[in-house]
Amino acid sequence: MTPAVAAVLLAAVAGLVLPAPRALSLRRLHPAVSADRPPAAGTPGRPRSPAPRWLPRAVAVAAGIALLTSHAAVATLLGALAAALGVPAARARRSVERRDARLATDLPRAADLLAACLDAGAAPAQALAVVARAVRGPVGARLADLSAVLAAGGELSAGPGGPVPGPPGPVDPLERLTGALGRALGTGAPLATVLRGLAADERRRHGWAATERARAAGVRAVGPLALCFLPAFVLVGVVPVVAGVAGSVLGAVR
Repeated sequence: MTPAVAAVLLAAVAGLVLPAPRALSLRRLHPAVSADRPPAAGTPGRPRSPAPRWLPRAVAVAAGIALLTSHAAVATLLGALAAALGVPAARARRSVERRDARLATDLPRAADLLAACLDAGAAPAQALAVVARAVRGPVGARLADLSAVLAAGGELSAGPGGPVPGPPGPVDPLERLTGALGRALGTGAPLATVLRGLAADERRRHGWAATERARAAGVRAVGPLALCFLPAFVLVGVVPVVAGVAGSVLGAVR
C-alpha cells in the first residue's frame, strides 16, 4: 500500500470515528417567537455542511494530478485533506436529508393533530403540548417551545423579524409552522382551518420536491450514458468512415 493510499484511508476512518459537529438544538426558543424576549444571535434551523460540496472533489482531483506527476508527498497531503473535508461534509448532508425527510412526514401530521385538538375544544397551548408529546422530533420540540410561550402569556410572532438582505432563500418548514400559528393567533383567523391548510400545502410541497428529484435524476443519468456511448459511437461509426474516405483520397492522390 502506497503512503498516499494509507493516508487517505486513515483520514477516512478518522472522519467516520470522530463525532460530527452537532447542529443547534431546536429546544431553544426562536428569537422571534416571543415578543418579550430580545433577539438572540443565531437562529436554529437546518444543519449546514462544514465545507462546500465542490471543495473535497477539487482537492481529490488535485491529489490525483499530483500522484500522476510523481509528487507523492503532495498527493499524500492533498488526499488526507480531501478525506478530512469530504467525510464530514457527507455526514452533514445525510443529517440534513434525514431531518428534511422527518419534517416532511411529521409537520403535516402535527398540523392535522393540532386542528383536531382545537376542534375538540382544547386551548392552543394545551393542544401544542399534547401534539408535541405525540410527534416528538424537531417538530415536537418546536411545538413544546411554542406551548411554553403561550402558557407563560407570551405572543407568537408571525415569522422571523426584520428584512433579510440579499435574494430570498428557502424557508425552513418549522418557520412556516411558527409563522402560520402567529398570524392566526394575531389576526383572529380560525386556527384549525389555517393548520389544515398548512398541512395540505406541506404535502403538496413534498410531492413537488419528490417530482423535481425524480426529474433531476433522469437529467443526471444522461451524463454517464453519453460518456459511455459517445466514444463507442465515434470509434465504431465515425472512425471507420473517416479512415475509408482518407484512404480513398490518399490512394487517388498517389
